[in-house]
Amino acid sequence: MWTEQQKQAIETRGKNILVSAAAGSGKTAVLTRRILQKIINGETSADRLVVVTFTKAAAAEMRERIRKGLEEEFKKNPSDRGLFVQMTLLGDADICTIDSFCNKIVKTHFEEAGIDPAFRIAEDGELSLIKADVFSRVIEEFYSDGGEDFFDFASAFSSSKNDTDIEKMIYDVYDEADNKPWPDEWLEECLKNAGTGDSGKLLKDNLLLQDHLVRIKKKLQEYAVAARSAVDKIYEGSGLEKYKDFIENETSALEAVCEKEGLYEFYKAARTFEFATLPSAKKGSDEDLKALCKGIRDAYKKYLLGIVPQNKDGSIEGEEDFYVGGRVSAADAEYIKRQVGLIVRITRRFSEVLEEEKKKRNIATFADIEHLALNILVKRENGCSELTPTALELKSFYDEILTDEYQDSNALQEEILNAVSKGNNRYMVGDVKQSIYAFRGGDPGLFLEKYDKYGGDPGENDSLIILQNNFRSRAGVLEGCNKIFSSVMNRDYTGISYDESEKLVPSFGFGEYEGTEPTFAGEEGKVGCEVILCDKEELREPEALEGVR
Repeated sequence: MWTEQQKQAIETRGKNILVSAAAGSGKTAVLTRRILQKIINGETSADRLVVVTFTKAAAAEMRERIRKGLEEEFKKNPSDRGLFVQMTLLGDADICTIDSFCNKIVKTHFEEAGIDPAFRIAEDGELSLIKADVFSRVIEEFYSDGGEDFFDFASAFSSSKNDTDIEKMIYDVYDEADNKPWPDEWLEECLKNAGTGDSGKLLKDNLLLQDHLVRIKKKLQEYAVAARSAVDKIYEGSGLEKYKDFIENETSALEAVCEKEGLYEFYKAARTFEFATLPSAKKGSDEDLKALCKGIRDAYKKYLLGIVPQNKDGSIEGEEDFYVGGRVSAADAEYIKRQVGLIVRITRRFSEVLEEEKKKRNIATFADIEHLALNILVKRENGCSELTPTALELKSFYDEILTDEYQDSNALQEEILNAVSKGNNRYMVGDVKQSIYAFRGGDPGLFLEKYDKYGGDPGENDSLIILQNNFRSRAGVLEGCNKIFSSVMNRDYTGISYDESEKLVPSFGFGEYEGTEPTFAGEEGKVGCEVILCDKEELREPEALEGVR
């Protein structure tokens, strides 16, 4: 027996549909039933659907569910030859991961893709070695002829021992760009957002600037640790007793700067940081220890002043505008522009050399396959997209494009599926509260954008359906979950409010527990929840976890 919302999710036609399906709400059953209903009723054919799942295992399970459904229907109507045909077509139906769907497009149109059809997917270990080798060669190029700007950049981001921090930065930026439909356009946009001159704009959500800030903080924190380690060596009679208090206080102030979260707040604190004169050491002091302490102190002072040049009065131009992403001084905007420019240049060169290496070996990544598929479907010139004949052919062929776990899709995958859809035949199922794959490029913002649009002003081609009935857990468990989620989930923090429309509704009639074994439920069958708060340092101590396991 379907709920009213489930019936809507199964039976609504002719629209783009976003199904926000809470945990235990039967989303897989609903998705399967919708597909079966459309096939059995003759609305479509199994081979004219694209069903994108997150894993191969989920695709296999979905195909098996549909197969069983068709077999049951065929038993009722053994003379229906159409059902027999559909069971045959199901074997080649596009019920697969997005990678498999793109791979099919590329293999079918390899000449348009400009790739050898005998290519293979690179192993993770193999790719890691290739990337490391490529980065080593690229960074050597920049050290050879990168100019003064590069050396300023390298001194800010590389350690005294190696370029690991720069390497990780370039990998992160490369991966982020790779998840975008048009990577080079995204990099160019980052460069524009960095700003130039008095009218430069500094966007708070600019990936490169935020990454820039994280790495500066990390470097300053490393200096603070080194400084504390050095002054801990100061002993009574070393002649450096004044050094100890002075550097410890200055280090504490430096750590306070690193605690500033926003770009503006950090920038302001760094600009107004005061470096007093280091006190004199006594005659006959420990010269080796003196050199160690003074050397570290000089190093972090030089680093901070090099990163954020200070005005004589410690002021910042346009403070209020800076906070909301407005103007910064010409000198500061130009400095940031140069830093971001180096990141973009290195990333582009890294990408270029990496592509050359992959072509030599005739290998590709899953992201490469997605980009090749998109380039087969869409031609991009001067920021404008045009569908190719291949895309138009697929668009007219497929009756519906269905996506499971939509909260983990990204912009590149979205562009591909939009290219083969009719504009009113996308069916997307997911739960943004279960989005955990941002580290792999998943963008829950796509889900949230449609959630707001379809739920607010959907238009005739769009519809939002919320499944909140839970058929998996007892009322006591769901009551506890609702209370916790209502407290910690809000629009600003998680992107979605946990209001009445999102709360889990117990909908399965569990009987009374009649067993003799004890359960985890407390009084009256309710489950308690304990929240243990501790700081990061405490978590490193084994005794802090006693009684928690």
